[in-house]
Parts: sequence; C-alpha cells; structure tokens
Amino acid sequence: MAGATAVAALLMARSLDAKSLWIDEVLSVAVAELDFGDLWGFVSGEEMNMALYHLLLGGWTVLGDGEAAVRSLSVVFAVLTVPVLYLLGARLFTPRVGAIAALLLALNATFFSYGREARSYSLTLLLVTFASYLLVRAVFDTRARYWVAYAVIASLAVYAHLFAAWVIVAHAVALLVSRRRLRLRDRTLALTALGIGVAMIPAAVHVAGGETGRTTDQDTVLSDVPNLFIWYAGSYRPLAAVYVLAASVAVVLAIRRGVLRTWPYALVLSWLVVPIVLALVISVTIDPLFVPRYLLVALPALLLLVALGLAAMPIRALSVAALLVVSVASLSWVLRCHPGCQTPTYDFRSATRLMLANARPADGMFFDPPYLKTAF
Repeated sequence: MAGATAVAALLMARSLDAKSLWIDEVLSVAVAELDFGDLWGFVSGEEMNMALYHLLLGGWTVLGDGEAAVRSLSVVFAVLTVPVLYLLGARLFTPRVGAIAALLLALNATFFSYGREARSYSLTLLLVTFASYLLVRAVFDTRARYWVAYAVIASLAVYAHLFAAWVIVAHAVALLVSRRRLRLRDRTLALTALGIGVAMIPAAVHVAGGETGRTTDQDTVLSDVPNLFIWYAGSYRPLAAVYVLAASVAVVLAIRRGVLRTWPYALVLSWLVVPIVLALVISVTIDPLFVPRYLLVALPALLLLVALGLAAMPIRALSVAALLVVSVASLSWVLRCHPGCQTPTYDFRSATRLMLANARPADGMFFDPPYLKTAF
C-alpha cells in the first residue's frame, strides 16, 4: 500500500505545469478566486456541481494560482485515494486484494489524467471511496459513529460532484441485496437514509431546476458501454481486455462459490453497474449525459474486481507474473500519455503570450464563445 501510494505521488506530482489549463480548469480557478460572498452566491445559486471543490480551491489558491499550484490540490486528493482503496479492499476481501487494487489505481492512466486536473474529479473519487469504506465499517462494526461518518462523507461527495449520488444509490442496492444476511437494524438504515436525504435537499432543488452538470450533444448508444471500459483503462485496448477478463473471472468464481449475493460482492458489483445503468437509462430516456468522466466514480469498483481476478489465480507465481505484466503495461502507458492523455489540450497560455506580444495600441479582441475571455 505504501509503495502504491508513493508511486502515485511520484507520477502525479511531476511536471504539473507541463500543460496549459484547459477551459474547464480555467473556469474552476476563476470561480475559486471570487471573494467568499460571490463564491457562495455562485455555488448556491448558479452552479452547485463541484461546489465543495470550488470552496476548497478558493482557500488553496492563496498558495498561488499557476497551473502547478492549482492542480496540486487535486493531486493531494488523488494520492490519498490510493491508501483508502487499499483499506477498503483489505476490509472487504483480503489485504492482498486491497494492495493489488491500490497498485492498479496508482498506475491507471485515466486516474492519472483526471487526478491532475484542477477540477473536482479526484476529490469525488476520494470521497466515494472513503464513503464506501465507512459503510463497510458500519456494516461490520454496527457502531453509530460509522453510520454518522458515512452519511456525512457520502453527502459531501455529492457536493463535490452531483453524479456521486449514483454511488449512494449503488450502496442502497447492495444493502437491499444483502440485507437478510447482514441483519441490520431498520431504524439504523432509516436514520442514515434520512440524514443523507436532508443533506441532499439543496442539491435536489438545484437539479430540479434543470442543473445536472454539462451534458453531451452526442446521442447515447449501447456501444458507449464497451467504449467506457476502454476509457477506464486509459484508452489502452490491451489493458482494457485484461481488465474485463480479470473482472469476469472474479464474477464467475463468485457465482461458482455461491457468494455473488454476499455483502462484499454485492457492494462492488452494485458500485460498478448501478452508475453505468442509471447514466445509460437517463441518457436514452431524458437527457444525454453518458459522459465518461462523470462515470469515473465507478473506477475503484472495477479495479477491485480486477484485483480479485488477479488474486484468484491458483498458482501464486502466475498471479505475481500477471500483476507484473499489467503493472509494467500500465506504467508505460501512463508515461507515454504524460502530462495527460485523457484531458483536452487547449494551449491558452501560448495563445495569450502570442496575442500580448503582437498587440498594438487601439487593437481589439473578440472572443467566441465569450467565456474564452476568462481563459485569456
């Protein structure tokens, strides 16, 4: 776990300013640099999505507002996610599974790309993973403090990104599937649900007003689902094939052993499947929002399944060899896609320098669309 965390920190911390901020990062920085009154008015009245991140970034920018400075906050959240995933995997299954999942996350190119963005994706991943860990502790321990902590962190995750709500739904599905085996008190579940529900009222009112985050103009089709799994692997098809194969092995073994409906498997499978299915159904019936980065919240669940598949190999040497091959392939892909193969490239920094270097008195500038002025 320590090794995986160190690898994630080393990979993510280098050359944070190698790439200009792109438009979404620019807008986040612009929002974060508002004075507190204007910032609060923006996140409560205009765009609640990523509100928690913008509030935190507002305090962080006192350290600086260059590319490396603003992105370093996301790197902190991303690196912290690695040990939390280890703790979750170790608690649900075995320390070996937790360690493999943590290493897979540290070397994942999609995680690497979005974990370095000045956006809320790494914060959201940290919170949904931590919430899942707290839920597991609450189920196994039953003390009230874990249920309270779970309700708080799960609610904060939604204010980091509205689509984190899908993970909470997945948690509810997993609890329903395993409820008889867990023998949880109805009162405990009801109070936890009530607490999260009350905390979600502002977000629900905001969504009811039509704000769900940016959607996509592209129609959603079934082929988007396999493409999503390729995206989870950093758009590296051979690695995606290994992910799917290892996860499938984990599911097949769980079916053969009759443990698919037990709490650990119900949680991980629900966490992976429910957000994807909800996004697909809503996109087809209401509004197209099957956007891969919005479904980043399901990546830890996929990697837990992959870790289960790799750890399940009957010969230990074969399991170690497979993990070594996957790790080397993942690392080479991360190094090849540096500074970020999944995020858009908009070189506003160079464009701004070019315009300023050639500007003459009485020149004017036209921005299309108008919000690009903020990037300039």
